[in-house]
Amino acid sequence: MTDRRFTTLTLTASAALTALLLLALARHDHGLATGPTPPPKPGDTHTQRLSNTTVSFDLAYIPGGTFWMGSPENEPGRDPDTDLPRRQVTVSPFWMGKHEVTAELIHCWLSESRQAETGRTNFGQLPLSPAAERAVKPVPSGMPYVPIFRGGNDKLQPAVTLTAFGAQEFCRWLTLRTGRYYRLPTEAEWEFACRAGSDAAYPFGTDAARLGEFASFGGPSPAPGPVGSKRPNALGLYDMLGNVGEYVLDDWDGPYHSATAVDPWRPNRDRHYFTVRGGDVESDATQLRSASRRPHYLYGQEANEGSQSIRGNSGSTHFNGNGVPRAELTGLRVVSPVTRPAGADPRDRSIPYPHYGE
Repeated sequence: MTDRRFTTLTLTASAALTALLLLALARHDHGLATGPTPPPKPGDTHTQRLSNTTVSFDLAYIPGGTFWMGSPENEPGRDPDTDLPRRQVTVSPFWMGKHEVTAELIHCWLSESRQAETGRTNFGQLPLSPAAERAVKPVPSGMPYVPIFRGGNDKLQPAVTLTAFGAQEFCRWLTLRTGRYYRLPTEAEWEFACRAGSDAAYPFGTDAARLGEFASFGGPSPAPGPVGSKRPNALGLYDMLGNVGEYVLDDWDGPYHSATAVDPWRPNRDRHYFTVRGGDVESDATQLRSASRRPHYLYGQEANEGSQSIRGNSGSTHFNGNGVPRAELTGLRVVSPVTRPAGADPRDRSIPYPHYGE
């Protein structure tokens, strides 16, 4: 006669094992199986994989801390209109992409979105995973997210031509796709990570002659190069200076405007002005300083700001033939806070939906 207690224990153990397997599969589907074990330490890295694809990218742990944001009065090339006021700022720990977001990652978003819309798979394309299905429905691609993305699917080239809103929506898709919270960095997070502990004009010191070791810029016909082709800074981050500019969450209004000393950021007040950090391949040495900032105008008649000509007329440098803005030398980099705020993070949807032609 079978012992009922033994049978009950066997069934209970089996149910527990099944639950653990299902949990493991769910975590793998969200790309969490290889996530970092808290608490992270300085120098830690993490590879984020997208399930059911060969796509992945690397993150570096940024320990957070207090630093001087902006430039001192005696810094060569200092811009008194945008580098002020210099002040002490504290940022919380976060993870940051070691490289600028690549064309391959944006292509993955576009491809999975088209696959969900049409129900068709291309040659060699796997069916959408549950995580992919969950991500593309609330965050579809297309206008105004990626109006004229022409980056192909190169896993080494930085993604450019996204709108600021599109960059934010990509982060929303990436969050749903992986199960890990991603967003654009704030200006304070970006500058803290760029400086990597340095108060000098550049992360490596004051000698502008060394910029070529760390930044892709200049040349007779400059064009963005492969990510990671130059030396990283002390935190293991590549291309923080040069190559392509990088969107941040903060609104642009000339000087810094935030009374908050801990995790400051300036919400976007309208749909026209965004802040870009890091310079690009057309920048000079002064525009590649850690404190250098420039606006990205969605509209307007600004003849030249920083390193880019930005004009609002249809067919100009940053607009296609339909008057839709583009950013040939502007890309993005993602961050993932170590501690996500309870409830909705206002930074998650801080860039409003654009209405072109206003």
